[in-house]
Amino acid sequence: MKIMNIFDEYKITQEKFEIVEKKILGHMYRVRNNINDAIKFLDEKDCGKFLEITTVSVLIYADTMSRFLNLFDNFDNEVVKNNVQQFREWVDKFVLNDCNEIYKKNKNDINCDSLLVWKLRNKLVHFYGLPNLKNEKIMIVTGNWHNEKGKKLKKEFLNKGKKLRIVDIISLRDAILYAVVPMLDYFKEILEKEPWRYVGGIMNIVKVSGKECSVKTNYATGEKIE
Repeated sequence: MKIMNIFDEYKITQEKFEIVEKKILGHMYRVRNNINDAIKFLDEKDCGKFLEITTVSVLIYADTMSRFLNLFDNFDNEVVKNNVQQFREWVDKFVLNDCNEIYKKNKNDINCDSLLVWKLRNKLVHFYGLPNLKNEKIMIVTGNWHNEKGKKLKKEFLNKGKKLRIVDIISLRDAILYAVVPMLDYFKEILEKEPWRYVGGIMNIVKVSGKECSVKTNYATGEKIE
C-alpha cells in the first residue's frame, strides 16, 4: 500500500520525483567533485601551504553529507540528532568503515575514530588548529608514518611523558571524499528493499534543503534559478 501511494502522499508524479531525485544525487557528486578538483589544484601549488584549508573544505563536505543522511534516514519520525551525533554516525557508516576502499587500504595511517574526526573538524573549522586532548598530542602528517621517523617521534614524546597520535590527513581527506560511493550504495539498497522509504528520504532532503539552503538567483529578475 505504501509503495502504491507514496507519490500521491507527496503530491508528486513519478516523473517529477525522478527529476528532483536526479538533482539531489547529482548535487552530492557535484560538491564532492568540486572540492576534489580544488584540492588537486592547491596540492599541485603547495600541498603543505594549503593543507589546512583543503582539509577544512573536506570536513565541511562531511557536515553536508551527514545532514543528508540524517534527513534520509529519519524522514518519517521526529528523531532530532545533534550535530555531533549525525556527524559521527555518517563517519562511522561510510568513512571509517571497510566499505570505504580508501579507509580499508589506509586505516593504520588514518589512525582515527569518529570522535577524533569530530574534534579535528571543530578545531580546524573554528580555530584553524588541532584539538588539545588531555592524554595525547595530535600530529597530522601527509602520508605513511609507520616508519623509523614515525617511531622515533612517538618515542620522543613518550620520553617526555606524552602520547602522540599521528594522523595521515591526506588519507583521511581522501576517505571522506570517497564516502559518497558507499553512501549512494546504501541509498540504492534502500531503494531495492524499501522503495517507499527511499522516496520518503529523498523527498525529505528536498523539503528541508529547499527551506534551509541558499539558492542561485537571477539578479535581473530576482527569481530563483532551478
